[in-house]
Amino acid sequence: MGILRLLTILLGMRKLLLFSVLLLSTSGAFQVYGQEKPTVTFELLNDEHCETGTATLKLTLTGSGNYDVIYRKQSDTEDVNITAAIVGDNEEIPLTASNSTTITILKVHDENYPIGGESGTILGDPVGIITIDKMPTVEISDLVKTCRRSITLDANPGNEYTAAYWEPTAGGSFDDVSLSNAKFTAEADGNYSLIYKVENGVCEDFLSKDFEITYQAPPSATINIADNRICRGNTSTLNITSISERFPMVLNYSDGTNTIAHNLNANDVSIPLSPDETTTYTMLSIIDREQCDLTLSDKLELKVDDVPVANAGFFDNSICGSTTTLNAQLSNDDNTGSWTIIDHVDGSGLSIDDITNPKSGISLHYNNQNTNEEYTIRLTEVNVNNPECTDYDDVVVNFDKKPENVSLGEDTLAYLDKLIVFSTTGLTEMPIEWTLSENLIIDDLNPELIEVSNLEMGDNKIICTIANGTCDAVSAEKNIRIENIYQTTGFSPDGDLINEMFKIGGAENVEENRLVIFDINGKLVYQTENFCHKNGDTPDGWDGIPIGEQEPKYGTYYYIFEGTIDGTAIEPIKNYLIIKGSK
Repeated sequence: MGILRLLTILLGMRKLLLFSVLLLSTSGAFQVYGQEKPTVTFELLNDEHCETGTATLKLTLTGSGNYDVIYRKQSDTEDVNITAAIVGDNEEIPLTASNSTTITILKVHDENYPIGGESGTILGDPVGIITIDKMPTVEISDLVKTCRRSITLDANPGNEYTAAYWEPTAGGSFDDVSLSNAKFTAEADGNYSLIYKVENGVCEDFLSKDFEITYQAPPSATINIADNRICRGNTSTLNITSISERFPMVLNYSDGTNTIAHNLNANDVSIPLSPDETTTYTMLSIIDREQCDLTLSDKLELKVDDVPVANAGFFDNSICGSTTTLNAQLSNDDNTGSWTIIDHVDGSGLSIDDITNPKSGISLHYNNQNTNEEYTIRLTEVNVNNPECTDYDDVVVNFDKKPENVSLGEDTLAYLDKLIVFSTTGLTEMPIEWTLSENLIIDDLNPELIEVSNLEMGDNKIICTIANGTCDAVSAEKNIRIENIYQTTGFSPDGDLINEMFKIGGAENVEENRLVIFDINGKLVYQTENFCHKNGDTPDGWDGIPIGEQEPKYGTYYYIFEGTIDGTAIEPIKNYLIIKGSK
């Protein structure tokens, strides 16, 4: 006869597990030895305990005869066989356990109903779990964090638990009773007994701890910005003066983009601030070492001003002359600028027309101007909103003195001269180049009095050229004509300061000369040696007064002039002389 085995397992709540096994026959035979086919139902009772316990395996059987039940604990390696003779009644079997374990029914059979030639039905399914809960170990730390009349607790529910909470306490409240580090706030100063309860399945433990709660002041501080206006790139400071002593503390503040936490370890702290633009700092909170916090709302603005970029301009070339115009540019029209002279080379004196004008005119005094002068001028630009924001730029200006009024004087006519000194204008402090007739020698150590030597008879050409820096070259010319002795034939000592003296052109160049003057009768009226010599008796010539007389005698006279030049006697000069009066 074939046998169909149907196994039905019903798993329910942890407190109740029903497991039913129906033994059915597929041949249609309903009786053996005059009995109905038996059924068996298993039920695990009182299956959860604290630490250790005994559960009950309840069997509900139908039929008659002896039944074998073989089961196994999950933690055991040997099967347990229970034999019971029950007819329609409940059989309760005690099962002990010290640890949570799974009970598995391995085999059930009735000796009156062998199945498949075997004396039993193999099930191999769990019938239930015996749960053994561990007793929790509760701890409450003595270290608490206080603020105002609140304390933040620190409890430990242990490793295994199903629920943990603080029990409500009269005279105060918890922020969240389910938190092991819950905050308890008392309504008044005093002693409070706080209870922390922990459950683990059917196990339960609690701990009570007494705390004295008194008012603790929250942290406080005075906060300000040392300098609430800075130039971009500079640094100000956020100054915090704390009254609380519970260090370290943390200041939380925002710059509008980020939230910054800064540790405070002393009463007075300065935090450097270097924003790139105007920033409003919002103070958020201060938290002390006990996590006692103070909410802040201060808003502190730090203005950031632009630093000017001064541009004093530049000059590609030197300035020819003594005046020019500066070409600076302010980086912001609202800013102010000012000029100062900070250095000079061979400076005779520079004047700035308007030191506040970026494009001011500047000038030198021409009469005092040196050939080349160099000035370093500084433009200082200031942000009008913040005078601390300043920049400067330097410009170098070179001046080349412009050749003006350059003159060597009128052309000169001289007699027998080898050396002549003549006056000039416009040559002083200027670079001079000379172009000379052959053999001429120039001494220009004193540019106002030029000495030319080695003059020769005829025309002696002198050209002076001044080429100073970037200025156009300027030239001046002079001709010195050297002739033989000039024979004067008349003069008029009448007091009009014109042709007052008798002179012989070139006499000063005739050595050991002698002048003799006769009247028309041949009478000697005047004679002298070294006539017109600088060191002689008549350096300026004859005044027309005869020897022994007090006044000039007008009329016609004759003279003889003789001497030597370079040791050679000259041909004596004989000529007439007319002295004219005023009438």
